[in-house]
Amino acid sequence: MVTREHIEKMIAKNNAQIKTYKSNLDENYLHHFEWVSERIFKLEWKNKTLRDILLIFSDDNIVDKEVSINRMKDRFRNDLITRTLMMSSSNP
Repeated sequence: MVTREHIEKMIAKNNAQIKTYKSNLDENYLHHFEWVSERIFKLEWKNKTLRDILLIFSDDNIVDKEVSINRMKDRFRNDLITRTLMMSSSNP
């Protein structure tokens, strides 16, 4: 089972990568935005999901944390399977 400390390290690693990508955007925005915008989005999305998992760890009312995390995984998997391609797009 993944520990709280491991998740915090993953978030810190993602944040370091995001910081590097964003600093590159300042140097040559058009070039780097074309190549790294999707990576930045995915890292930010991963961090959001990891923070949601951390909330489970920090909530003392949740007795079986592993079951709660598995439920979250199931909801996430179902969302990915049933989601339409256009759902995340801002351009119809």
